[in-house]
Amino acid sequence: MKKLLIAFVFCLGVPAHAAVTSSSAFASFNSHIYGSVGFTQGGFAFGADYEMGYHRTFGIGGYARIYSKDTAKGAHGITLAGAFIRPHFHRGSWDFHLTGGFAIQSITAGTTGGKDETALGPALGYAMFYHLKDELSLGLERLDHFGWIADNYKGPTMSDLAFKVRFSF
Repeated sequence: MKKLLIAFVFCLGVPAHAAVTSSSAFASFNSHIYGSVGFTQGGFAFGADYEMGYHRTFGIGGYARIYSKDTAKGAHGITLAGAFIRPHFHRGSWDFHLTGGFAIQSITAGTTGGKDETALGPALGYAMFYHLKDELSLGLERLDHFGWIADNYKGPTMSDLAFKVRFSF
């Protein structure tokens, strides 16, 4: 994961002085919408977040994700919705943030004979974004979900790495 983030930083190739400062861009807007696309063992993963910035250093919001199921690979599918708090650490045009949240997860069994179930549990993640202009940022996010209240899905339920776009208004 660290190698992927480092590669993203170097491959971007945009000088820091050419873009807007991350902290001023984030603080200029109260609302931020994120779109994400990624891959998991089951296939595509799609998602959306809404974050309300309370301060230039953190925001709170909600999110939804859809993870594909693949019975042949034994990968279960998950549709989930949750809430989070997200502290931001700005450095020049870069925005590193952590995500701590809690989600309700509708899990569809990916194995023959498996059981579908609804689970509740925490989500933990981190991301790195580069501000292209005041309203637009691009980045990568790693997000892990866990099941606490479930019969068959306790512990890690899903982990994904996604490409994300942030629109601020």
